[in-house]
Amino acid sequence: MSASPSSASGIGAQIVRLIFVLAAALGCGFVLTALVSAEPLKAYGALLTGAWPDFGWNSAGQFTVRRMTRLGSLLEDATTLTLLGLAVAIPFRARQFSMGADGQLFSERLLPLPLA
Repeated sequence: MSASPSSASGIGAQIVRLIFVLAAALGCGFVLTALVSAEPLKAYGALLTGAWPDFGWNSAGQFTVRRMTRLGSLLEDATTLTLLGLAVAIPFRARQFSMGADGQLFSERLLPLPLA
């Protein structure tokens, strides 16, 4: 199935809109950071890259990787939120809105145990 030209231009417009919104959000964040920080570029750089590990060479000439716990924490939180979204999606699809999301997450984690 081929995409019609109107849908392709609609997707292009959405991508341009997304880029504009992200740039506007980052710009507003930078302005707020500049208002409250003595070094706004350094502070904003730390905000945007704070969870990623720091690769480099130490004074002895050895390759080092620092700040791995931040990346681990980021991956843990992202995995938990993804699984929670999946746990909630199934009852929402079945129109069971009154169930608790935490209970669904734990029950779907325990469901494969008898099968293993």
